[in-house]
Amino acid sequence: MARRRRRGGAGAIDLPWWVAVFLAAGSWVGIVYFLPEVLAGLPIGGRRLAVFADRLAWAPATLLAAVLLLWASVLWRRGTRKKRLLDTRTGIASIRALSWREFEELVAEAFRREGYRVVENTKAGADGGVDIRLRKEGRLVLVQCKHWNSNRVGVPVVREMCGVMMDEGAAGVVIVCSGGFTRDAWAFAKDKPVRLVDGRALMGMIARVRE
Repeated sequence: MARRRRRGGAGAIDLPWWVAVFLAAGSWVGIVYFLPEVLAGLPIGGRRLAVFADRLAWAPATLLAAVLLLWASVLWRRGTRKKRLLDTRTGIASIRALSWREFEELVAEAFRREGYRVVENTKAGADGGVDIRLRKEGRLVLVQCKHWNSNRVGVPVVREMCGVMMDEGAAGVVIVCSGGFTRDAWAFAKDKPVRLVDGRALMGMIARVRE
């Protein structure tokens, strides 16, 4: 399967939707009620600025709050979709039927339910082989997803990710595929901080995090 094109930078972390709601409420209250008081305390022109802010601050405050609430709705829909994506998997065939992007989102959601802070790469550009970055207890773990149904993932992929792990100073690497790995890949990863998750293991992981 041809590997698409993309990604640079850290990507985007999925924040809970309620964080955006909290920011919307906090920003509105801060701008409308507290900003005039702060301006009033300025030694030069403070009272005039406070009166100006008191009259007009509600408009930008409301606009900012509306944007943040829109962001909250996007986060809520995205989170709901990813949860449904994981909860509706019925077997390895249902995993292999996913698109490459859905496969990565499925893997990300599984690790999220294991308690990791998950950052998915979503930007255009070279990704260096890293599709997902996981953090837990100060440890960085790099994840590469291989949505290969017919070909087995070989040792070159594992060797490449070990190099990326050293370059980024990560504590470990996880390579997840919807198919399987070659014997050489298993042997190479055996004594290294590399976790190989084939299709069957991924299905077991999904069943475990559902509980």
